[in-house]
Amino acid sequence: VESYTKAGVREQEMEIATKFKEEGNEHVKKQDFAKAVESYTKAIEADPSSHILYSNRSLAFNKLSKWTEGLKDAKHSVTLNPTWVKGWLRAGEALWGLQRRREACDCYNKALELDPENKDVIAAYNKHQKEYIEVFFAPLTRGMDVEVRYINRHKGRGLFAKRDFFEKEIVYLERPLACHRNVDLAKDDIKTCSYTLKSIIPPKEFASPFDEVMETLYGKQNISENSWLFCEHCKDDVLCGERYINDFAKKKAWSEYHSILCTKNSPTHPIVQLTKRCRMMEKTNPLFIVRMMAMIVNRMKDIAAKDKSKDREQVKVEAMEPFSMFISNQEQGPLEDEAVQALRDCLGTNEYDDVVSLHTYRELHGAILRNAQALNPVSDLHVHLNSMAPHRQQELVDKYPDQAVTNPLEFVTSDYMAKKCIMGTGLFLIANSTNHSCSPNVASTSSTNNYHVTVVAQKKIKKGEEIFISYINEAMSYSDRQEKLKEMYLFDCNCEKCRYRW
Repeated sequence: VESYTKAGVREQEMEIATKFKEEGNEHVKKQDFAKAVESYTKAIEADPSSHILYSNRSLAFNKLSKWTEGLKDAKHSVTLNPTWVKGWLRAGEALWGLQRRREACDCYNKALELDPENKDVIAAYNKHQKEYIEVFFAPLTRGMDVEVRYINRHKGRGLFAKRDFFEKEIVYLERPLACHRNVDLAKDDIKTCSYTLKSIIPPKEFASPFDEVMETLYGKQNISENSWLFCEHCKDDVLCGERYINDFAKKKAWSEYHSILCTKNSPTHPIVQLTKRCRMMEKTNPLFIVRMMAMIVNRMKDIAAKDKSKDREQVKVEAMEPFSMFISNQEQGPLEDEAVQALRDCLGTNEYDDVVSLHTYRELHGAILRNAQALNPVSDLHVHLNSMAPHRQQELVDKYPDQAVTNPLEFVTSDYMAKKCIMGTGLFLIANSTNHSCSPNVASTSSTNNYHVTVVAQKKIKKGEEIFISYINEAMSYSDRQEKLKEMYLFDCNCEKCRYRW
């Protein structure tokens, strides 16, 4: 009897819920969303287990620009039914209204995973991805002659020319979101700025005829071995102590990552121990990833301090946002457990364990493997020679003792000059927006004594034309190119060169 009674009550509740649901639907058709909310609320009171009713009310709230309420209902809808596409769609719309654009796009992606051909989701995704890309990249490309645009959901974003470029013309220079000098024991004697990677090579290290050139150059810039600025807290740490070329670099390093990673001259500091392990194995990525995770933690602190109304998840997503642009998949990496534990020990709290984690480490390691660029800042001698007239360059080369070197190009690419340069790794937001082609129209190079990359036109580029770079050696055969791109970047190339199998 009890079971029968419960069934009867349930049937009555369902009838009431259906009645108010249909009533709410009619109000939506008439665009009377306030009354729709009232009707859906009555329906939910009768049947609080219905994921459909919560997503319907979320729609009505969103139409009234009541984004917080809309998000709450959408979240409840997908909690009741994680495969409910409309719930994820409504969550995306509400998050977009709250200016939480990255989270909104994540919701649309989830909806597309469940239903790749859903026209409503595709339309919302395309519209908001286009706006998101424009909002995010506009400040980064302000004053530049290129712009990042959303292409479609399959290609994602791309880089486009805002004016015509001639062959060999510099298209843009870019500084990285984050970078790190590579571990190279053979070049320990080359001192560099920990933040900008600018190097200073003392004139006394140069053999004639270049000692006079370098003395003149550094004399003009008023730079010497004693020009470095050191972190006051770790200046006596010969292994991990940071040095900077100027006060700007010093302050930026402290605010971004060094306030967390500073070793404070302690030989037992976690970062000292991790650095020793990395040097032993000649691995850079663990140190680079720890730096990036420290940057994320500091970003979280800044965001939370500036706006206390943001919840933890929102703060985390916003802090991760620029790094998320590079993340495509996770990759296991060397010393990952030690690296994560080292940073947790630096923080001295478990408050950020959700960010300082193996999951984040592997995401960032995947980002480095797939999307980082090699940095090879040239020395001041390279820059000086490049500024000289060709006949002056040749005069200098003629004095060089190695008779096998006969012209400026051979000299600049000689072992002697290579030993004056360090290597690094960087993540570049604009460069990372450049799509691949096996017949690229630009090339990326290091032409300055710092962390900038210089992107140069390889051929004429017209205004509005998409800019392409090659992720691999485009001189390889068609089959080798396809294999390499699939292995490293997880896609099949369909550029003109590959379509004709050149």
